[in-house]
Amino acid sequence: MDGDNLAPESSVTIHERKVADIWIYDLQVEASHKTTSKVTTSTAASHLTTAGEIAHETAEEDTLRKNAENDPGIVRRVYYVAGGSWREPPSHQHWKFMAKLSAATPGTVVSVVSVPLAPKETASTVFPRLLTLYERVMAESIKNGERVIWAGDSSGGNIVLALISEALRVGRTGPSTNGTAAEQGAADFAAAELARPELERGKTAAEIVEFAADEAMPIEEREGTKPLPAPSALLIICPSVDARRENKAIETIQDKDPILIAEESKQHATEWAGDWSLDDERISPAINHTGKDNLVQLLAEKSVKVHGVTAGYDILSPDALLLRKRLEEGGVYGKWLEWDKQMHCFPLAWFYGLPESKDGLHWIIDVLKDE
Repeated sequence: MDGDNLAPESSVTIHERKVADIWIYDLQVEASHKTTSKVTTSTAASHLTTAGEIAHETAEEDTLRKNAENDPGIVRRVYYVAGGSWREPPSHQHWKFMAKLSAATPGTVVSVVSVPLAPKETASTVFPRLLTLYERVMAESIKNGERVIWAGDSSGGNIVLALISEALRVGRTGPSTNGTAAEQGAADFAAAELARPELERGKTAAEIVEFAADEAMPIEEREGTKPLPAPSALLIICPSVDARRENKAIETIQDKDPILIAEESKQHATEWAGDWSLDDERISPAINHTGKDNLVQLLAEKSVKVHGVTAGYDILSPDALLLRKRLEEGGVYGKWLEWDKQMHCFPLAWFYGLPESKDGLHWIIDVLKDE
């Protein structure tokens, strides 16, 4: 593949916002093709102080055609959760990768969800906020007519799978939001909007106070909870799908994996789990494949596509390949790239000039363009 046609020469701007006490960073191509980058400052986002420099660097490095001249506006939003063993913020490689996805895919905003990190915070404390965040951002995307893809690599892919399956359990009977809100029609759009208690209870002072108290509760504990909408697709790159690391095939790969150590990875997952067990589906989302409301069943019912990347020299690949097989058998469609003898999350190393990494990046961009 020719890497010279990846993306336009354009700057990526970064805007920050906070939803459910979780920071989100929106990466978007500037309409003008200036080689400048903007990032708002925040003490809460101090660990991302190089994000603007990275986006600027990415724009200047590109010698690519300006396909943004035909940018259709925002039609697609990728909510991305970066990996890092549940304990590290997005790396330099992550920011380059995510900026490239935004720059190379016209009409796309990549929104980076900065999930609170272990061991200071754990899944049991973070998940209620993630569900509230999911509720709010999906409602906003539906309102704006955006197609939504949730994506993540490594532990980020784990969080995406767990979050989406948990959200779909809350919304067992709700309509899929595949396609834009305009395509669904007004009736479907109204049905797909999330439970907003203040719309049903009126707007007296007492009712607003009642709503505020209810809003602070986990979604699954609210009275009269309505279904949550589904995204168009998921994109998982070398994900952790079973944190127990019990697959015997892991042993045959361990000596070939230059990045991950199974026992260390399991320990990191345990720290993230907190009060929950590694057997919990919110920690090991692929563990339930036969029981009620299992991941494959939920995704199939909502026609959510799952695209994935796996690598031959990655201890996470045996379980991810097993999930891929179950998804295919369960009627969950998607495109998959399995690359033998490649390392964990190899597409993120594209800027080092590795041919396989650049081809992996190309493949991901093509998948996003088709969504």
